[in-house]
Amino acid sequence: MLLKTSSTLHIYMDCFMFCVRFQLSKRARPWLKLLGFLIRFVDEAIDFLLKIEVLKAVKNQIVPGEQHVHLKAKSKNIWRHHTNWRMATIQNFNLAAPMDLHYSLAFSCSLHDARKLRDSILRGLKEMSEVIGPSTPESAYVYCFDFFKWPND
Repeated sequence: MLLKTSSTLHIYMDCFMFCVRFQLSKRARPWLKLLGFLIRFVDEAIDFLLKIEVLKAVKNQIVPGEQHVHLKAKSKNIWRHHTNWRMATIQNFNLAAPMDLHYSLAFSCSLHDARKLRDSILRGLKEMSEVIGPSTPESAYVYCFDFFKWPND
């Protein structure tokens, strides 16, 4: 079952370009039911996404706003956001497609090398953002990563 989150709806709004709220409720009802969404949730999510300008209302149509949403580290929703997308990753294990990548690694290294690895991850994330920004939204993708010392003492 797909996670019921505003960010999930935002991604699908980008991909499928549902424009009019009435059409979203009427035409997409079977699709949304299949994904486990409730129409009430969709209306609440659309209102929320309009409020934070992820979606925009233009001439009585709802269109995508910002394509890339970044929650600040101190956002009250950050933990739920990360948890939701990791749950989506776990759900995807059973449905993995050839293009999907799932990789986990526990390793040991020096603090100096750990800093180099962290910097490399951040550079890669910046490069991804430069590709994602101008990209045409055709399909939804999820990218999660964690890099931390274990145990964290």
